[in-house]
This record gives sequence, structure tokens and C-alpha cells, in this order.
Amino acid sequence: MITTDVAFTVPATAESVAPVRHRVASLAEAAGMSPTVVEDVRLGVTEAVANAVVHAYEDEGGPVQVKVGVDEPRRRLTVVVRDRGRGIASKPGGRQMTGYGLRIIRKLSPRATFVSSPATGTRVRMPFDLDRSALDT
Repeated sequence: MITTDVAFTVPATAESVAPVRHRVASLAEAAGMSPTVVEDVRLGVTEAVANAVVHAYEDEGGPVQVKVGVDEPRRRLTVVVRDRGRGIASKPGGRQMTGYGLRIIRKLSPRATFVSSPATGTRVRMPFDLDRSALDT
């Protein structure tokens, strides 16, 4: 089991998506997650990092921070993906846009949270139960 948090930073480039996906999936496997849940984590992380790559920065390469932690008593793995970009765009009237990536993340991790502003960027927090896929329900 993982006993401490793991954190790392990558540039917001397309070449960063696959290594982040593989590293986080390896951590999920090491935490003892079922193969189905590992796939949920893999897809959720891919969507969150890809969104940062495509939407966060005007120019390539701003930082994307990734943090993975395990809460063993709750049997939960949490992944946080954070950028320092321009935030999630809003529709007229202040409603936040919700693209396919955000919908996928919400389906895979129903307790996912999104905090975003033009001043601080976007933080996506995705908790996953170690024993059960959200898609099993």
C-alpha cells in the first residue's frame, strides 16, 4: 500500500499526458485497486491533464501539478490535477461550461470537485474508492 502522498509537476504539453496516466495508474495498482477502478483512474487523469494541456495556457508548457494520495481507513485514492492557467471559461450569465471531459470525470468519480478562476487556474480533485468502480453502480 502507498503510505504517503506522491506529487510531481509536468509541463502542459501533449507529450506529458501518457507518462502521467501511466504513473498514476501504477500508483493505483500499487494501492491495491481492482483493474476496473485502475481504468477509471487512468481515464479520469487522462481527461484532467488533457484539459489542462488544451485549455489552461495560451502557450504550451505551463505547469500541471499532480498529487496522488491514499486514505487507507476510507479505502480511497484521491488524485488532484492543478494548473495555473486561465480557468474554466464561463457561459454568459456566469454558468460554467461543462465539456465532455468534465462529464467523464464526474461519471468516473461522482465526488469530483472543480475549483477554477482566471486568477488561480483550475484544480480538479478526483476521489476513487479502492474497491469499487463508479461505473459498477
